[in-house]
Formats: sequence, structure tokens, C-alpha cells
Amino acid sequence: MLVEALLAFYLPLLLGIAYGRLRRPGDAELTYLSRLILYLLLPFLLFRSTYAKASLGVTLESLSLPLLASLIVLASGAAAHLAFKGRVEEVMTTMYSNAGYLPLAVALPLWGEPGVADVGFYILGNNTTANAAIPLLSSRGDWRAGLRKLAFFAPLYGIVAGTLLGALHVPVPGAVITAARYMGDAAPTMALIVLGLEFSRSLSLSRRGVETYLLHMAVAAPLVAAFARLGLLPSPLEFKVALLEALMPSAVSNVVLAREFGLDAGEVSEIVVTSTLLASFTSIPAFLVWASLWA
Repeated sequence: MLVEALLAFYLPLLLGIAYGRLRRPGDAELTYLSRLILYLLLPFLLFRSTYAKASLGVTLESLSLPLLASLIVLASGAAAHLAFKGRVEEVMTTMYSNAGYLPLAVALPLWGEPGVADVGFYILGNNTTANAAIPLLSSRGDWRAGLRKLAFFAPLYGIVAGTLLGALHVPVPGAVITAARYMGDAAPTMALIVLGLEFSRSLSLSRRGVETYLLHMAVAAPLVAAFARLGLLPSPLEFKVALLEALMPSAVSNVVLAREFGLDAGEVSEIVVTSTLLASFTSIPAFLVWASLWA
């Protein structure tokens, strides 16, 4: 399992880096590809998986991952506000982690549909809280912008639709589930290729990127441990998914939000690339080894 998981993660990532070095992509190309994955592929993957999980029954325990994600966003944001003296660029990149692309790329080969479903539930808390909070951190304080951002965040529609239809035991035709599988299974591989293309443009590290990444983990890991000790992560899979999410770097969406709210998009981009490089070549391989030993 370890060899397959490593190949599934690093082969598309390294191919993306190699191709990007041969044909350097521009901002417009990367933005287009990222939106294609975000709005066309990920919703199908998340819908199928959350539908399968919700069909087994939605309880208060199943809300533990969204709750944990929201607490990590708020707690890491508060810690970053103190550590970086309120600089919004550092605060947003510490609190808003990559809860989708990278975790899904790990969860699908390791745990299949159940793992993807748990990642989907975590995304629900992480992205909702972060997209609502970040506009309030900007000088404009425009909370309505955060709500508009959520309204157009397609993966949340996949999660909510899958959860509601599954919880209500609404039958979904097999042809629809099959089509969703074909579309959704392409998302993690495509996301890793795009990530490799992003890396190919800049493979240097920034000090702020290292600091924000370490701070996020320093806040997230104890919260995961506390939830596990309190029995709020009742299944081993939920604990593994929560631990995986605690290791995640800053979300690429931070760059889009920085541009939207007039922040320093260049600095935010450096932080995102640095933290993603660290996670991809240190934390994630260590997690893959650990997860394969504790199968």
C-alpha cells in the first residue's frame, strides 16, 4: 500500500514539475486549470463520497470533523494575529489551509470512498469558516464578500447535496453515481499536476512560509489530539483524516482572496508555495509511512 500511495501522490506531482520546467505556465493558465478542477471535478468526487457516508446515517458524531476544522481555523488565526502583529497576509495563510486538493490526493489511494467522505466533511468546516472570516480581517471588513465567495464555492454544493440526499435516503440512479465516479476520480491527479506546474515556477522557500506552516501545525495538532481524547473522533479513519488535515499547508485560494481584497498577493503566493513544498516533501511522506504502518 505504501508504494502505491507514494506513486499516486508523487508521480503526477513530479510530472507537473518536469512539464512546467519545459513549458513554463502563466498565471492565467494555472488559474484556468485550478478553476476547472475546483468547479467541474471536485464537486463530483465529494458528492459521491459524502452521499455514500450519509446514506449510512448522519449523527452528531459525524459533525465532529466540521467542528474541528472550524476551531482550527479560528484558533490558528488568533495565534497568527498575535505572532505576526495582525498582518493579514500571515494571518490568512496560517488559518486557511489546503483542506481539499492535497488531502484528497492522499485519502483516495489510501482509504477510498470513506476517506474522501471524511475529507469532504472537514472541507465543510474549514472553507466555510475561512471564507467568512478572511473578509473581516481585511481593512474593508466586508463580510458580505465572504458570503458571496461561499455562494460560488462549488465543492460545498457537492458536499451539501451528497449529505442531504444520503441522510434523507433519496435514491440516486446508478448511472449518476458512475458518472460522478468518472469525473471525480480525475480531480486528485489533476490537482497534483497543477501543483507541480505551480512549483516549477518557483522552488525557493520564504521565511514567512516556514513560520506560518509551523504555527498552523502547532495549533492544529493539539486540537486533533484533544478531540481524539474526548472521543469526538470515534473511528480510526476520522482520526487519521484529522491528523492529515493538521499537516496541510496554506490553501492556494489565499492568493485569489489576497488579490480580491487588495492585500500583498506576491507575499501570499510565496507563503503558499513555501508551505506546500514543505508539506509535500516532509510532512506528507512521513504521514504516508505512518499510515501504512498503522493500517
